[in-house]
Amino acid sequence: MARSRKSDPEHALQAAISMFWKSGYAAVGTRQIEDEAGITRFTLQTSYGGKMALFLMAVDRYLDMFETVAPPVEPDTLDALADWFTFFLAPPVMPECMAYGCFLLNTLIEFGGASSEVNQRASRYYRLLGGRFELALEHLKRLGQLPGDFDVRQGAQLLQSSTIGLNVLIRAANSSEAGRPSIDACRSMIHGWARS
Repeated sequence: MARSRKSDPEHALQAAISMFWKSGYAAVGTRQIEDEAGITRFTLQTSYGGKMALFLMAVDRYLDMFETVAPPVEPDTLDALADWFTFFLAPPVMPECMAYGCFLLNTLIEFGGASSEVNQRASRYYRLLGGRFELALEHLKRLGQLPGDFDVRQGAQLLQSSTIGLNVLIRAANSSEAGRPSIDACRSMIHGWARS
C-alpha cells in the first residue's frame, strides 16, 4: 500500500530533525523518512536532493532554532547568564528531543570530521556559542559585575566547554535531568566570578 506524502514541507522538516536528532544520520533509512516525515523516496530525491541534503537542511534548521535561544548577548546580571544553563532542563525549542543532547554535537561525533558540509555547520555552532558567551561576559564586565582583570576570552572558552560537556552528559544518560548537577556547577562558577 502506497504511503501518502504529507503536504506540509515544514512538518516534514521538523519530523526529519526529530528523526536525525534521535537516531543519527546512518541509522535513518528511506522507509523511516517516508513513514515519519511523509517524504516519499521519489520526493526525497527530486525535491530535497536525497537523504544527505535533507539531513543538512535539518541541521541548518536546528542551528537557526538554537540561534534564537543561544546565550544572551547583553545579560543585565550574572544571574541572567547563569540562568541560561537552566535552558537544558526546560527548552522552549523541541523539548521532546532535548534528552538526546545537542543535535550538532551528535552529528560531529557521528561524522568524525569526515564531512566538509558538517564541519562548516560545526564552525557556525562554535562561533555562535563562543561568540555569545564572549559578548555576554564583555557586557557584564563593562557593567562592573566582573573584576577588571577578568579574562573574558578564557571565561567564554570555559562556558563553551561546559555547554558541550553538559550536552554529552545528557545524551549519554538520555535524560535532561542527568545534567542538573553540571548545570548547578556552571551556575555556581559564574556567580563565583562576581566582583567581591
